Amino acid sequence: MNGWRTGRVFLSATLDPRYGWALAVAVTGYTAYQFLAGVLFLNWDSGSPDFTAYYAAAQSLAAGRPVYPSDPWPLIHDNVLAGVSIGGVPNPYPTKYYLYPPLLAWMLQPVTYLPFPLAAKGWGIVLVLAYIGGIGWLFRLAYQQQWLNLRELFLLGLLAAYWAPAFFAGWAGQVTPLVMLLVIGHGIFAFHRRDIRAGVFLGMAVLLKISPIWFILLWVLQRRWTLIVSAALTAAVLILVSGWELNVLYFSRVLPHVALGENHPVNHSLMGTFLRVRLGEPWGWLRPEAYADIRVSHRIARGFALLAGMVTLWGMWRPLNARTWRLHMASLLAALIVLSTVVRLYDFVYLFPAVVLLFADLKQNPGKPALWILAFTVAANTVNLAGWLSYLAFDPITRDLLGRPSCLSAVCLWSLSIVRQKKVLHA
Repeated sequence: MNGWRTGRVFLSATLDPRYGWALAVAVTGYTAYQFLAGVLFLNWDSGSPDFTAYYAAAQSLAAGRPVYPSDPWPLIHDNVLAGVSIGGVPNPYPTKYYLYPPLLAWMLQPVTYLPFPLAAKGWGIVLVLAYIGGIGWLFRLAYQQQWLNLRELFLLGLLAAYWAPAFFAGWAGQVTPLVMLLVIGHGIFAFHRRDIRAGVFLGMAVLLKISPIWFILLWVLQRRWTLIVSAALTAAVLILVSGWELNVLYFSRVLPHVALGENHPVNHSLMGTFLRVRLGEPWGWLRPEAYADIRVSHRIARGFALLAGMVTLWGMWRPLNARTWRLHMASLLAALIVLSTVVRLYDFVYLFPAVVLLFADLKQNPGKPALWILAFTVAANTVNLAGWLSYLAFDPITRDLLGRPSCLSAVCLWSLSIVRQKKVLHA
């Protein structure tokens, strides 16, 4: 007990608000150190599978080669990019093909003039800055609006430094932290009624990863037409500059294939779990013949996802205030995981800003169940032993079960934000 009191007194003295700027610098520096050490110097030696696909797609685009598989329904081991050299070295990940809109490949074309190891490290620095910038931007808003004090932001900053999905995103070279920055930025601009800037950020986010399109529906319900037009014009310009025909190919042939989902254990989505139960092995993207066998049950599962989307959006047409903005943002960030057909561990990066927003709401509107859900979410995604264990050589069922806590935390966080949102709307 004496040791606990001593620790508490020391923590209170350390977190004195008078040292707020020093603490902010310390947390930022520690977070940067964690990512630079883990992402740049340790993990890149084992490869960067997602950035490998981005780099190869950018090479193909620059050289006039096909960017997407000629067959829109390939198995996971079919890859039009197999054999493409990465800085003169054969592609070490021949099973990673490019499944994103053309914009990212178009943006990365200049990077292909760099040797792959240097390009990968540079991309890692971009991801580090995007993650720190997005979280820091949200912290700044929370402090300015007096939702959270410096002591609370310091503790949340430590959690951000240990948010395991962010490490996994850095190791994979995944674009998700950059998308998270754009989503947070668009939300903050919208909060301040700077709708043109918010639309530009949202249009870019949607064309890097399709899932943020859910936020468009929020602003349609809010009748924020300037924001919607700004997002649409941004997306239109980016589609034209990154290649009209290539975008038509992606949205007409590749995206429908991706939207069916995959039954691989690394897919942590609810749809992925459903497909593994129905199909078992061999693992891979859902092919037309497999879809024909489970068409009815697959449609029922998609129907539940659509219903969950309607529940998420229900009531969002009411006028926004600070609390409903926090809850709407949190519920949609969690919905990016709950409603997606394909979710990797790095996608749980979206949950951290949702945790910050719900923690701010919990501070002003306490509740024990909400506190337990937040604690479970933090435990599942900071330690995240279950997520890492799911990649080891266990039998398929054990590995699948080990990977579920992060998915369950997303469902719990989404449910919490929805319940709190509905209570506000019916108050």
